[in-house]
Amino acid sequence: MPPPLSPFKCAYRERFKEFILSKGLDPDSADIPVQVREEFYAQLTEDEYRACSYHQANWRSIAGESVRIIRKIGEYPSR
Repeated sequence: MPPPLSPFKCAYRERFKEFILSKGLDPDSADIPVQVREEFYAQLTEDEYRACSYHQANWRSIAGESVRIIRKIGEYPSR
């Protein structure tokens, strides 16, 4: 999974914004390259990940379950 584009619930969201700005990018843009986001998250320590409730979620599992549900009910279920 790609790293979050807008970690608005992350304990380090202000640090994320500063990092993105330091790269000459707009932190509110939907076009922040995956590599830049990966670079930011790679610098977080294990302790920092554990301290952030946003990062404690198992996002891979959540995404997988979301895909399973969509496949089961269809992308556009009848109303």
